[in-house]
Order: sequence, then C-alpha cells, then structure tokens
Amino acid sequence: MLNKTPSRDAINPDQGPARARPDLQAMLDALTLHGEDTILAVDGTGRVHYCNRELSMLAGDDDDEGCTIFDFLAPSGHARCRDVLHTVCQLGQADQFESRWIDGSVRAIRVIPLPRQKTALALAICGDVTKVRRVEEALRESELRFRQLAENVREVFWLMDADKSRVLYVTNAYQRVWGRAATELYDGLFGWFDAVYPEDRPRVERAFAAGLASGGFQAEYRITRPDGSLRWIRDRAFASFGADGQISRIAGIAEDITDQRNVEDSLRMERKLLKRLLDLQERERHLLACEIHDGFIQDLVGAKMLLESLRPGLPPENPCSIERLDKIEAALRKAIGEGRRMISNLRPMVIDDKGILVAIEYLINEKQADSGPQMTFAHDVRFTRLPPLLEGALFRIVQESLTNARRHSKAAHVHVDLAQVDERVILTIVDDGVGFDRAAVPEGRFGLRGLVERARLFGGRADVRSEPGSGTRIWVELPISKSALSL
Repeated sequence: MLNKTPSRDAINPDQGPARARPDLQAMLDALTLHGEDTILAVDGTGRVHYCNRELSMLAGDDDDEGCTIFDFLAPSGHARCRDVLHTVCQLGQADQFESRWIDGSVRAIRVIPLPRQKTALALAICGDVTKVRRVEEALRESELRFRQLAENVREVFWLMDADKSRVLYVTNAYQRVWGRAATELYDGLFGWFDAVYPEDRPRVERAFAAGLASGGFQAEYRITRPDGSLRWIRDRAFASFGADGQISRIAGIAEDITDQRNVEDSLRMERKLLKRLLDLQERERHLLACEIHDGFIQDLVGAKMLLESLRPGLPPENPCSIERLDKIEAALRKAIGEGRRMISNLRPMVIDDKGILVAIEYLINEKQADSGPQMTFAHDVRFTRLPPLLEGALFRIVQESLTNARRHSKAAHVHVDLAQVDERVILTIVDDGVGFDRAAVPEGRFGLRGLVERARLFGGRADVRSEPGSGTRIWVELPISKSALSL
C-alpha cells in the first residue's frame, strides 16, 4: 500500500531510520503539509517510495506495493517520463515535462534529484495546469477575436495609458487613415498632435486635456497626411477606472468622416444656394406683383373709369350701345379681379406692409369669399415681424394647405393656428375632411413633399398626418433666429 506519511526507511532504506537526514525529512513534511501539488519520491525505475495525501486519495486502497509513477500517467507520457528519470537519477540534472494524468487533468511535472542519497531518488512535483491552460486558451481566443475585430474594422482603435499619456496599442487602420506608421505613436503622442491641422490643433489639445481629467473625449478635427491631403477625423474616447477610482486606461475610436463631411458641405452649399434662389424668387414675385398692381391694374381701372364716364352721354334710344358698354365694363371688372388674384398668388403686398399675421387673415378672408369650408385663424406669438424670407415661406405653406383643403378635403371646417415656442414658430393646419392615404398619393404630386422640403430648407421640420375618414393635420416647426435663417 502507498505510504501516506513520509518514511525514513523509504527515503533512504540503506542507511536505516537512525541515519535519515532530518533537514530532508523536514522539507518533505513541509511540502506535504503546505503544498497543493502532488509530490512523489521515485527512483530511476519510477517506483514510488513516497507520496503525499493527494496522490494517496487518488490511488485509494491499492495494496500493490510496487506502484510506479507510470500508473498515474497516460500512456502517451511514459516515454518522456523514462527519459526524465534517467536524466535526473543517473545524471543528477533536474528536468521537467507535461503529461495527462489518470484523472484527465494535465500536470506539469518538475523532477529534481534528492542529494546525498545512496539510492538515487528524485522528487517529482506534479502541478495541475488544466485550469491554467483553459484560462490561457480562453485568453488567447479572446485576444484573437479582439485582434480580428480591431484589425478589420475601418475605424482606428487606440488604447492609451492615462498616467503616462503613452499609446499602448493602435490598430493598423491608423496607417491607412493617417498615412503614417503606427509605430510612431508608441514613442509618444507628438506624432499624433503634429498631424492635426494647425488651425484645429489648439482646440484638439484643449479637448484632449479636458478629456484626461473628466474621462471623456470627443472632437472632430482635420489631419494633414504626409502627401499634403486633408482628412476629417471624428475621435471619441472613454476612460477605464481602476480599483482606486483613478483613470487607468483610455480607449478611443477614431473614424475617417471625410466623405461624410464632403456630403454635408455639399448639402449645406446646396441649401444655401436654394435659399438664395428662393429669396430671388420671392423678390421677383414681389416686383412682378408691384408691376401688375401699379401698371396693369391701374390701366384697367383707368379704362373702366373712362368707360363709365361715357355712360351719361349715350342716348337712351340707343340700347345697343348701352348693352355693349355693360359688356365692356364687365370684362374690365373681370380683368381687374384676375389681376388682383394674380397679385395674391405671387406675393400679396399686405405681407410686406403688415406682416405674416395680417397676410394669413387676408388669405383666409379671400378663400372664405369663395364657396368651401369655413376657415378660422388663431395665433399666440410675441413677434410682430419676421424675416421676409420666412414670412414668405409661412405664407406659401398656408396658401398651399388651404388650396388643397378647398379642392380635395371636402371639409366643413379648416383651422389655422400659429404659435411661438422660444425661438421657434409652430404652424398647425387641421381640417375635418375625408382625409387620404399618403401611400396612395401619386408620385407626380409634389405638394406634400414640397411642404416638407420647404420646412427642411429653413432648418425646420414638417409632418403631415391623415387617414381616410379622419381629416388631415399639417404641423410645421421653423426657427426664427437669424442664425438659422442666414443665407
């Protein structure tokens, strides 16, 4: 049966119990009491002379006194074990190997010679590395996945030591975006700051310093590549805190947003151009309305007055002339009315004279004169006048909405509401008509789309909600600040 406690005879049987080395015995006792590894004293053939409690529990009540270390090793480890025993017991040199154990675990076996023993013995210390290997394998797998992710994304991932302001890791995307070797960052942050466009550098340095203190960093800036080209970068970072509550690491993601900025700049220029064109259109409408009012309408009114002056001189016995005169006067009245309608559609002069509130009231009264739904208007605003271009945009939206309501909604009532919330104006137009399905609107109809685009052009929002049988609600929000309306 395996010895479950150290035996002086087993350790050195030729010398006998009285000659056992007390220092060696103390060492073995200490290893048995305090060690967690499996410990065996074996000779050159592998026979076990001593084992600690762990191996005894593993062996159980085995009465075979010829137990060897090979009984506990998987067959694949026997050959390597014999070589190690030869090296240790015959040559006196320590050696080690790994082998799977009979319990399925993997052991790292360190074999060292026991000095000054007549019978060559070796001490085999067998440590279970199964858990360690599993952890190492998991770490390798995790690191592999991380590198596969980090090295294949378009964004630049970086990791920095917050205390030393030193880059610990940066992905290969840095070279693609910056056009510089990633290794230059490991020597310090100077390469990164030097690449920042000079006009943006002070702002970035301030944001970076504040980010180190607060644990958060976000900035958009330009960099200059070695070939002289400029790229726009969006850089974001977040801090990792240690057990002491201090920032230990800062991880960040930098992405090339040059294409996005180019598109945004193009859209911004397009929006600016469209607003200028719209302003020119409104000016031309205003000039044309003035010309019609001051020229064409006045000429028609003058012709009508001259014609009316002829009526007293006509002989009553000539009814044919009077009838012709009536027809001419009716035609002139119709022409004058048509001219005034054209002025209203172009740009009612009341907008420039009295402002948008009076203009909307004028428009509703004009629409109300024709057959159609009852129209009402309410407002709750602090402004008296708005920029001319914004007043024109609001008027066009109301005009288009009321025209659609009269033509298509079959509503009994249409209500227009204008309100001011901080520096934004809210326009709401609601009718109780038949409604419509927006998905069924033909693509050639640009009324609703034009309304939404007009609001977007002025930095605002628009929403049209309608369902068959539930009426229609048009909601528009526009900024009234000069910065939002600047051309």
